[in-house]
Amino acid sequence: MAGLRQPAQEELLTPYADRYLRAVESMPGAVAPEFAVAFARALYPRFTNAGQSVLTGTDRLLESDLLAENVVKVLREERTELVLLRAARECDAAYPRH
Repeated sequence: MAGLRQPAQEELLTPYADRYLRAVESMPGAVAPEFAVAFARALYPRFTNAGQSVLTGTDRLLESDLLAENVVKVLREERTELVLLRAARECDAAYPRH
């Protein structure tokens, strides 16, 4: 799973962001809890051009009370990583290299 989440592949990975969110939403009761946690962590759409959409979709999932607590924990962690990544990229863009 980790091979699908690579930096500099944003254009290729963007269409999968919404599919990821729908898949996580459909997992409760359908897959083993260990798989749900591994999937949520390894495939979180951190490297896409749909960052705000991913954050909004993640927030919707977190507010839904559908997910097991261990999946919620992973989504919170991954969401935080995405926020930090976006902030770092904005900082880099504001101060281009010479």
